[in-house]
Amino acid sequence: MALKSRDRFASGSSIVLIGPHGAGKSSLATIASSSLGLKPVDIEEIFRRRYGVSLAVYVRQNENSECTSTDLAIIRRVFEQNAENAVIVWPSGCVGKLAYAVLEEYAQKHSIVFVARSARGIQQYLKVPDLARIRQVVELENRIYRASSHYEFFNLDENDLSSSSAINYDSSMARSPRPLRLKRMEESFVRFLKNILQPSPQLARKTDGLAILSSRSPRTYLLNLPLSQISSPDFDIRSLDCGADACQLEVDLAEVHGLPILDITNRIGVAYAILTRFFDGPVIYHLHSPSSFSQYEHLYVDLLRHGPRIGVDYMTLDLKLGPNKISSLLPCRHSPRIIGTYHDYEPGSDGWSAKNRWEILEQATTIPGLDGIRLTQVANSIEDNSAVIAFKVVAGRSGPHQPLIAYNTGPLGRWSRCENEILTPVATPDSKYSDSELSIQSIQNALYSSFIYERRNFYLLGRDMSTCRVPHLHRAAYRFFGLPHNAHSQSIDSLRDLPNDELLGGASILNPGYKMCTLPFISSFSEHAKNIGAVNTIIPIRGQSFKGVTTPPPDFWRQRNTPNKVVGLYGENTDWLSISECIRRNLSPANAITRNTAALVIGAGGMAHAALYALLQMGIRNVVIYNRTLSNAHTLANRFHKLEMSQDTSGDNLQLNIRILDSLQTDWDNDLAQPTVVVSCVPATGLGCTNTSFILPLQWMKSSTGGVVLELSYRPVVTPLLNQIREHAMRGWVAVDGLENIAARTAIDFELFTGRRAPRNLARAEALRAYPDHNIQLPDVTRDAVMDEAVTPGK
Repeated sequence: MALKSRDRFASGSSIVLIGPHGAGKSSLATIASSSLGLKPVDIEEIFRRRYGVSLAVYVRQNENSECTSTDLAIIRRVFEQNAENAVIVWPSGCVGKLAYAVLEEYAQKHSIVFVARSARGIQQYLKVPDLARIRQVVELENRIYRASSHYEFFNLDENDLSSSSAINYDSSMARSPRPLRLKRMEESFVRFLKNILQPSPQLARKTDGLAILSSRSPRTYLLNLPLSQISSPDFDIRSLDCGADACQLEVDLAEVHGLPILDITNRIGVAYAILTRFFDGPVIYHLHSPSSFSQYEHLYVDLLRHGPRIGVDYMTLDLKLGPNKISSLLPCRHSPRIIGTYHDYEPGSDGWSAKNRWEILEQATTIPGLDGIRLTQVANSIEDNSAVIAFKVVAGRSGPHQPLIAYNTGPLGRWSRCENEILTPVATPDSKYSDSELSIQSIQNALYSSFIYERRNFYLLGRDMSTCRVPHLHRAAYRFFGLPHNAHSQSIDSLRDLPNDELLGGASILNPGYKMCTLPFISSFSEHAKNIGAVNTIIPIRGQSFKGVTTPPPDFWRQRNTPNKVVGLYGENTDWLSISECIRRNLSPANAITRNTAALVIGAGGMAHAALYALLQMGIRNVVIYNRTLSNAHTLANRFHKLEMSQDTSGDNLQLNIRILDSLQTDWDNDLAQPTVVVSCVPATGLGCTNTSFILPLQWMKSSTGGVVLELSYRPVVTPLLNQIREHAMRGWVAVDGLENIAARTAIDFELFTGRRAPRNLARAEALRAYPDHNIQLPDVTRDAVMDEAVTPGK
């Protein structure tokens, strides 16, 4: 079946998942249902209810070689009744020409997704001892499924990865990594679906060029990863957690030339699945062609078409193809953003000023559908670095066009890559696969050593900072990136003196009680801080001043590290962001947030305000509060009932439903779903409250799918509440300790201060060293197995 352009599929049209038995189709359909609201329709279950056995068994029992016309009529009826907003699981036992004729007919107006999985993964799911037989059958069936589909999703088995770093990717966590494995599977598939499905009008391509997520940095970095590196048995998956903004899957055509195309695309599919599971950012699909491009052009075009098939985020398109060839290929692309690329292997002495270079740029700007242009050449001299800077300046004056990336490659071109602002290629410091020669750390060191960036002072403010270890987390992040900043621990009384520090980079307020008192010193703050009623993160305003409740102008982020004078302080609240992140990362796919989801907040102090706001921002409209002092609980509820939430906060505009539990003996309201999200905001011991012995009443823990419990207290790290939740792990409950929230907030503040994304596990690992606690549990093997109950990656 030829690939169809996505434009032929109407918005909201249903999709069909096909693949061998045990590939994980039913589980992925459940994820699509809970995350995107698609109706799950399993044809196999329909036949099972009709015949009492699976379709494959029924066909064998009746000694048929394939499905009968009666069976196919049932399938046609299912397709007709579920033409929109459904995810349909094709039965593995439905094979044969007649069956695929029905599928091909449906494929004219609907997306068909082939779900692939390793033979070993299928063998483990089916519990069949003969791996060789499974591999033979799967390879045969996959050829049919691949030919009968528009898209392909590889359902990665993380335990099958050769590198032990995959299994231990979250070993720094003081809990089982299983919840994160399920979340990674969910996030990877939802990302794939969003990339291949017809976007709604409000999600259609905008003129935002190569904006990488919500990066507030004037410079973004691209981790370059050759296919050979990812496929290597010694590939360390932890190296992906390096702070890069995007990564590039680079397929060297010279390396794969001569191999069967199916082998190449299989390797690409597995590599892309690894990146989307473990890299937190967009992935660019890039085909690297040697200087003799014409020799590889046919292979290039074949592999180029494979990018949209696997649902890539971005892909490059070599401008050497010429305008006619490019025009013929662009209609075949689906959702990926396209970067037009050109690399000159033999530029000559006048490369950047040559007439040919300007013609290439002019030609690229006229190609519709390109989201960015990347021009590079091998540097022959140091002067080439000045030449490329001049080239970009002149190009910028010629009028608006797609974002331009231009730099030199090779040892002599390193400074141009340091100076480049958009998707500068980098490698990990210890990489032996890339000739990039530069890491993020080395580039940052060059920028600060050249006085392009200034050293800054960052402050951690609180009451008793002598024993506070949070500054160690910030310093670890600064060291990781090679940043020369200083982190100072000081009393909250220092707040009034912050604007007088010419080297001020930012400040974090660590004690909840002081987050309210910062407002008089702030000249402007965010809508989030206003709604919560507290500021915990302060950033200096340099350049043009602004006041009041507002979103900072874009120039605010670029000016934050310039020598300009501090003209004000901008306040933000990041507590709600860290709470949201901890919940999202640990909420099982079985407990995906819906309009019926209910949450429980324990406490009514400052952190409870942030917790309640986080839940509302996440789309949870049913929130129950329990607090020992009932009047404080009512005050909190009344505040959010009266609050005029912004449009962004109100989400789908469902009415808020905030209730109060007046005692630990009170039953959960029957008209509410049992809570699947619990946030404990009980203060830590030693801060005027010793109520860390709190545990949940069992009548509030009757969720059949468990849930996530976030304990914001981190002294001690393991509280009685966390111990209780771990005891109920067999029922799907996940315990998240306060150190994870501290690590998440540190990473968020670090990005606001520096523009760089702190590695996800760095702050957590440092937090464990900073707060040693002998009661921290190691990951539990039994619990790993239990978490499979929520979403079993099979069927």
